[in-house]
Amino acid sequence: MEEGIVETPEERLAKQHRKEKKDLQAKIQSMKNAVPKNDKKRRKQLTEEIAKLEADLSQKHEEELRQLESTNDTKAEEVINGVETMKMEGGEQEEVKQPRVTKAQRRRDKKAAQEKERESRIAEAEVQNLQGVRHQEGLKLAQKLTQQQLQIKEISSDGHCMYRAIEDQLAQRSKPGLTMSVKELRSRTAEHMRSHADDFLPFLTNPNTGDMYSTDEFEKYCNEVEHTAAWGGQLELQALTQVLHLPIEVIQADSPAIKIGEEYNSEPITLVYMRHAYGLGEHYNSRVLKPLIPRLTNLSVLLLNNNSITALPAELLSLQHLAELNLGNNALKEVPTVLGHLESLRKLYLFSNQITVVPPDVIVGLQNLVVLNLNHNQIQRLPPEIKSLSKLQHLSVMDNKLEEVPAELGHLTKLSEINLTSNKLSWLPQQLYQCKDLTKVHVARNKLTSLPEGIRALTKLQVVDVAGNKLCMFPVEFHLLSLKELYCEGNRFVHCEPMPSEQDAEVLSLKELVARFVLQEDRNKFSLVHRMLPYYPCLTALLASGSCCALCLGPFLTTWLECVHFISLRKDMKMKSSLTIPVRALLCSYKCFNTDGHPYYGVATR
Repeated sequence: MEEGIVETPEERLAKQHRKEKKDLQAKIQSMKNAVPKNDKKRRKQLTEEIAKLEADLSQKHEEELRQLESTNDTKAEEVINGVETMKMEGGEQEEVKQPRVTKAQRRRDKKAAQEKERESRIAEAEVQNLQGVRHQEGLKLAQKLTQQQLQIKEISSDGHCMYRAIEDQLAQRSKPGLTMSVKELRSRTAEHMRSHADDFLPFLTNPNTGDMYSTDEFEKYCNEVEHTAAWGGQLELQALTQVLHLPIEVIQADSPAIKIGEEYNSEPITLVYMRHAYGLGEHYNSRVLKPLIPRLTNLSVLLLNNNSITALPAELLSLQHLAELNLGNNALKEVPTVLGHLESLRKLYLFSNQITVVPPDVIVGLQNLVVLNLNHNQIQRLPPEIKSLSKLQHLSVMDNKLEEVPAELGHLTKLSEINLTSNKLSWLPQQLYQCKDLTKVHVARNKLTSLPEGIRALTKLQVVDVAGNKLCMFPVEFHLLSLKELYCEGNRFVHCEPMPSEQDAEVLSLKELVARFVLQEDRNKFSLVHRMLPYYPCLTALLASGSCCALCLGPFLTTWLECVHFISLRKDMKMKSSLTIPVRALLCSYKCFNTDGHPYYGVATR
């Protein structure tokens, strides 16, 4: 069989190099076509860029050839070493012929290597210089734009950059009749130049003869403007100001801004001229306003209510002086995590959203919060971390789906108003009474069957709203509060309907007898029991649930007899209302209950 021809590595590499050179020539030709022939400045820049591309490719090819030669030398050495070993084993020695290199060839190779190294250093220096100049240009432009609260918007460098930048500016204005595509802008520019040839011909000269363009040459120039990716310059900008009836401002790094079409009083189109952006010169970028939020560093109040907001941007982090934020009546489904970083926030309104979760990490970050409004959401629980809101004064979670509230609410010692109306609460934690500054408690329209004992501790309480619950009476000593307003309609209060009852013989357990003795002794600060009780924390915790008889004032542990007395709000609590409410009372024994003259009634169960 006839064997196929196999390419050597040298042949494959040479084939690859020929293809890369061909591709580069095609790229160079397209670059030349994009630059007007009469623009000497751009032609010079283009020549420099082409030389750099050719040098880079040449350097790449030389490096690949060196790597291939190095690989071949290594393989040859391995083969020679193997052959020598075989010859030594066989006892035969043969001379290995080495190719001779003449002195002239060595001199030529050395000179070529030095020349290539020199070209490589020049190309590298040019790249570094270009990068440095480009960086400085970018810094200067950014500084100028910042003064106008602007920033660069990048436009692709495909020969249409000037027209694309103007297209972008027109789109930003969002005015009917002003938006134009690149194709339309080019067409209108060429049309205007043709119809005003006398204004443009004096500035167009043949690069070879220096003569002013002929009619044919001018028409060719206009055709290139209209149908090719020819770069636009000052002549095209002049035409565009007339077409759009708008001034055009060109911001440059090292020169004052140029304003074309000053006869128009409208807001100018602003282009950013980049001399060193892509190594070809004459690139135009657009501009946009800097994001609004990061510029509002001193903003203290932000009202975003009555929108359709579903999330908040991370830029809000820059508002480190924000004290009040209203996000009410939006479409948020959870408390945005970005809020946890606004440490200066004092008032936060999140009412009428779709919030189901209050993330603990957000709550922890709002330690300066004074007002928190979560009304009209779908929140099922408040996290225990709410205790970190040590400065909170107003908490409102009305119309949600709360079934319980955390005992950690007791840590909010500065809380003055709490609104838990219209939830699904069946009980309240007794720790709520640790909030000594409470003046208003709203828990209407829940499922409460009782209020925790100890409410007398809230000495500043003025308003209580428990309407629409399942209360049968108010807690012990409720009538001793200095209330101004009480709303309690729609409950299941006990009624005063006296009836005979049977009294069982009193037999107190040993535990109850000892507890009553210890509680009585603990009242004497000089007694041994009072001094030793702190050393028995379990016993102290057990006795903490003890009560006091409403008649004899004697202490007891287990509720022996639950009674009720009826309080007139107007007569007994000095309120305007004429209602009479049932207030719970506890007696220590039937002995006290059977004494004459007291207002207490035993509570009968049916």
